[in-house]
Amino acid sequence: MIDQAFYKILINTEAITNVVGTQIHAMVAPSQADLYITYQEIYSRRSKNIDNSSAQKRSEFQVDIFGNRLSTVSSLAQILIEALDGINNADYGYNIQLISVGEERSEFESETKLYRKSIDFTLFYD
Repeated sequence: MIDQAFYKILINTEAITNVVGTQIHAMVAPSQADLYITYQEIYSRRSKNIDNSSAQKRSEFQVDIFGNRLSTVSSLAQILIEALDGINNADYGYNIQLISVGEERSEFESETKLYRKSIDFTLFYD
């Protein structure tokens, strides 16, 4: 699945794990930590070419960074963007031809008392 390939890219990117360690989780973190990342696929598109052959697939992932310090969350967001924007990768079972950065959002979650930065990444793959 493309979500497993995306996870492997995140967990195997040293610039990311140097900051957050292994605190990278699908959808929901199992326990609250001082700093962690969650990710989820928010849409997937499988189009057809004009000749009815399969076109390139596209999935968009939302990556959320949660932390108790705004400066740390913002720094990790910049690291994620620099590490992932524009890369291609065929190491994890999918031929990921491009990862591009989309929208970014920030907020403070009063319920968890954590800062949150959300970044959308689009993956183009076969």
